[in-house]
Amino acid sequence: MLSVRLVSPLAVVLLQLTAPGLLAAQAAPSVPEIRALIQQVSDHQKELEKIRENYTWRSQAVTEDRDHAMRQIGVRAAEIEME
Repeated sequence: MLSVRLVSPLAVVLLQLTAPGLLAAQAAPSVPEIRALIQQVSDHQKELEKIRENYTWRSQAVTEDRDHAMRQIGVRAAEIEME
């Protein structure tokens, strides 16, 4: 069944009056000033460099040697510490 609804002229007028406000509410936020943005990135990069100077990580690896029947014939372990 096809149903048809008629829109009242009042609804059309209200939609026209409120539509500009709806579009303004969806506008993109303002872009920060370029110099301020570059300064923030530079400050953040300096902070990361300080953190990396004091960062130490450790890596461990275990290698199992096996023969053709998959029986373990040896184990080697290595640990690396990086600064």
